[in-house]
Amino acid sequence: MIAVLCSACGGDDFKCGLGEITGTWRTSVHEINGTCGAIADDTTNFSAPMDDNCQTHSSAVSPDLCRMDIDYTCPVTDARTGDMGTVHWTQVRHHVEERRIEGTGTVRVVVAGRSCQSTYDITLTKL
Repeated sequence: MIAVLCSACGGDDFKCGLGEITGTWRTSVHEINGTCGAIADDTTNFSAPMDDNCQTHSSAVSPDLCRMDIDYTCPVTDARTGDMGTVHWTQVRHHVEERRIEGTGTVRVVVAGRSCQSTYDITLTKL
């Protein structure tokens, strides 16, 4: 009887939507391993196009819109020295709840001949 009642609760209406995400999301990352160190939480507006200075190398979304594999490079400036460089991300994202995306990503940063590489757990939460 309880299972029958709960099946009608309406809480299972979630449908994945990677590739169609809009709005403002909070991105939190936690370093698993590597040499780049901590990355501060950030806010991203998925309703706006990606920065024109970034280059998407590949982007694939599963037919059910629950998984996205993306690979891109963007310019970066070292805040301490002003030196220019690049940040290259390879990420796998999973849409796990209506307002939550989880995944992993590997980043390689190259600035003025110096480089680092790290892998991070990534969580995006819709604000």
